Amino acid sequence: LDYPTFPSEVVLIGGACIFALAGVIPPSSVLEGLSDTTVTSVAFLFPMAKAIAATGWLEILVSIALGTPTTHFAGIVRLCLLVGPLSAIVCSTPVTAMMVPVLQDW
Repeated sequence: LDYPTFPSEVVLIGGACIFALAGVIPPSSVLEGLSDTTVTSVAFLFPMAKAIAATGWLEILVSIALGTPTTHFAGIVRLCLLVGPLSAIVCSTPVTAMMVPVLQDW
């Protein structure tokens, strides 16, 4: 099935507006939540992850690091050995944002 997708920022702000208009969440809480430093810092990481993935270097490095495993278990082990140490050093949210499209192509 092919569903239309919307950018994450449209879903976040649109959903917050719908909940505020429906009276589920007070508008002041919506504005407080969207202006939280954690939300804004994570929101700024996604365009940077997209820019890194758009260069193509990430696909090259991941294909070299992961290679062509013969079984699913070997692929999962290789993936854990690559992403695990990286997530220990860097916040895991941008790592996930960068690796998901690359792993879909792998």
